[in-house]
Amino acid sequence: MAGQTEEAVIEKARTAFPEILHILTAPADVIEREYRGKTMPAKGKIRHKSIFGFRPGSSAHERTVRAPESLEGTNRYFYASGWTDGLPIIPPTEERLNAMIAASGWDPGLSLGLVAPMNGEATVEKIAVNAIMAGCGPDHLPVVIAATKAMIEERFNLYALQTTTHLCTVLVVANGPVAEDLGINCSYNAMGQGSLANAVIGRAVRFILMNIGGALPGILDRSTFGSPAKYTFCFAENEEESPWEPLHVERGFDPHHSAVTVVGAEGPHNVNDHGSASAEEVLLTVSGVLAT
Repeated sequence: MAGQTEEAVIEKARTAFPEILHILTAPADVIEREYRGKTMPAKGKIRHKSIFGFRPGSSAHERTVRAPESLEGTNRYFYASGWTDGLPIIPPTEERLNAMIAASGWDPGLSLGLVAPMNGEATVEKIAVNAIMAGCGPDHLPVVIAATKAMIEERFNLYALQTTTHLCTVLVVANGPVAEDLGINCSYNAMGQGSLANAVIGRAVRFILMNIGGALPGILDRSTFGSPAKYTFCFAENEEESPWEPLHVERGFDPHHSAVTVVGAEGPHNVNDHGSASAEEVLLTVSGVLAT
C-alpha cells in the first residue's frame, strides 16, 4: 500500500475482502484444493511461486527420496526441489545421516520445536540432514542444534525475521571452548571466506530456515535485496583480545562453557579510522558512518 492514494487503497481492499473472507472461513482442504494451482505473478523472477507446492517439515513427506547417483545429478535434483541455497551440497545419504546421529548421541526423533513461518518440526534428524547438506561434520552438529534451539524461542521473533522485506538474517556468535575446538574464526576475515566451521555452521542454519521453516525467497522470505549474509553468517567472539567479559558470560553462562548467541542482524558495515587519538574522535568517526 506504500505510496498509494486513499482511493486506490479503498479499491484494493474492496476487491480483496471477499477472497480474504472466503480464505478465513472455508475448510482448509477446500482452500488448499482451490489454491494449489494458483501461483504468484512474479514474471519468472522467483523459483517457487506457490506456497502449496512446498510443505517443509511435513510428516506427509517421504523420509527418503531417490536421486541420480552422480553428485552433479543429485545437486540438480535438490536444486530443482528448492532445498539448496544455489551452491553445491553434500548428499544427505542414509549412511552419512546414521554416522552423524551416532556420533552426536542425540535421539533422532527428538523435536526441538517449530521453525517459523510455516512451523515445520525441527527434529534432530531433520537438523542433521540439513547440516550434512551444508558440509558439516558430526562435531559441528551440537552448535547447529544449539543455534536452532535459540532461534525458535518465542522471544527471538523468528517469524518476523523470516518474512520481513528488510535485509536482516540470523547471525550465530560462538563463545567458549567450542570456538577453539572447531576453529570458528574470530579474527581477520571472521565474516568472510576461509574458515570451514564458520561457513558450514552458518550455512546449516540457513538450510534449516529454508527447509524446515519454509522461508523460500519471494514466497515467504520477502527480503527486497537479500544479503550475502543469508548464505552463511557465523563467527566466534575474540574473547582473548576483548577488554570486556565474554558475551556468553555477560548473558549468564559460565566462562568455561560453550555457548552460541543468535542475533537478528544486517550484514556488516565497516567503520574505518586510521587517525583518531581519543575516544571523542573515534565516536565522531562512528557517528559519521551511522549518519550515512
